Amino acid sequence: MVCQPVARTQLGPIDVGPHFAQGGELWWYLAVMTPDGILDRPVGVQFSVFRKATGACTESSENLVVSTAAISYAGKYYQATRFFPTLSHHAALQAQPFTLQLDRAWGISSAAARSDDDNHTRQQLVASSRADDNSLPLSLNLSLSVPSASVLMADGGYADLNGTLLAHMSKPRQPAHGSVAFGGRRPVTVRGDFWLQHIWFTT
Repeated sequence: MVCQPVARTQLGPIDVGPHFAQGGELWWYLAVMTPDGILDRPVGVQFSVFRKATGACTESSENLVVSTAAISYAGKYYQATRFFPTLSHHAALQAQPFTLQLDRAWGISSAAARSDDDNHTRQQLVASSRADDNSLPLSLNLSLSVPSASVLMADGGYADLNGTLLAHMSKPRQPAHGSVAFGGRRPVTVRGDFWLQHIWFTT
């Protein structure tokens, strides 16, 4: 099947994907987190996953996936990037339960049977890297409480970028807590709110 362009009738019900009929997709998590005790300044956290179909846009197609985890603290930036050149959705990318689990030490998984209440579900974000050409040593181990409600961005959930129609939604205010480690430090307990931006498109 040829990759399909985004249609203005596509949003409903709103979800966080994946949308395999479209050729490209981005999940982008951002947070400013408060450390407990040891550190004296806020910690910025970013986690992103970008998927690009390498052939026909079907649920069995392989995808190139690039994912980055980053931490900022006291004017310094620590980043780790992972490349997955032939990732099949069967192993990693699922809508129900929501999963972006790229390997055991990297990704987001949902506890399908667990929920905080009727309006939130629990997700776990993990990322761990060693120093190499693409990465500095860092780790994230964070539990997110994700609201069921979503926010449609731009023009009712759509944006026109130079003639390409994008679908764009977000999930703000996701309370999170857990630990982060960077710069040779031991893991530090943090808490704060995440914001997810989710975009999908076909160029």
